[in-house]
Amino acid sequence: MNWSMRRFDLLRPAKLHPIFLPAGMIATSLFIGAVFGAEFGATVGVISLIGSYLFFPVYVAMRPYHRATVGQVRVGRDGVVVQQAQDTRFVSYALIQDVEMADSMDAVYIALRNGSGVHVQVSEAYEFVQEVLAKRDAFRRLPKVRVADAYARRGEDIETWTARVRSLGSSLRNAGLEPDSLAAIAENASAPAEQRVAAALVLRNAGPLRVRVETAAQETVHPALAKAMLAALDDRLSDEMLMELSDT
Repeated sequence: MNWSMRRFDLLRPAKLHPIFLPAGMIATSLFIGAVFGAEFGATVGVISLIGSYLFFPVYVAMRPYHRATVGQVRVGRDGVVVQQAQDTRFVSYALIQDVEMADSMDAVYIALRNGSGVHVQVSEAYEFVQEVLAKRDAFRRLPKVRVADAYARRGEDIETWTARVRSLGSSLRNAGLEPDSLAAIAENASAPAEQRVAAALVLRNAGPLRVRVETAAQETVHPALAKAMLAALDDRLSDEMLMELSDT
């Protein structure tokens, strides 16, 4: 499966300038008057009425195509994130029941397992639906990975767990797993978040394995998790990052 992150524009219908409709009606009326007025002897009122009737459907038809980009939707290894201004919402593939095109242009409905849903209007809506469904299905087929017991939280608070992970992270053998298995944990989007972060911390100096983990982090769209994994690779992991991760 190609887990590369894809970006789509988040759209909303843009309001046409208020003067657009009357200006268009007047322009259409003048055009009709110039072309047909003299020939048929039509009055100004009739010409204006005809112009209005002819232009109004054009105005209505143009509105769906007049859109503004208001944010971004990213489809990654672990789910979908909708970002608009300061508002960010992450939806895991584990929560997605279905994705389908809605009635209006570029509108998509993401149905969740709990019965709720997310409405988005995106560029390339059909490609977006196919991308999400393909990655959701691949997510469901991910193999169950053996977690590194040495790095499990075991009910510990953030501070205690962080200190223990750092102390164990100096040696790959301390993890109780082969290095390749640790990389597989970091790459597996269905693995527990703290396990993926811990694997990144352990493999930060592991050469080619570090590259695999870095790629997985870059393809992860959960904002807090991606941030924590990349920070772990650079040994910049902080308690605040893990606390942010536990709150999501």
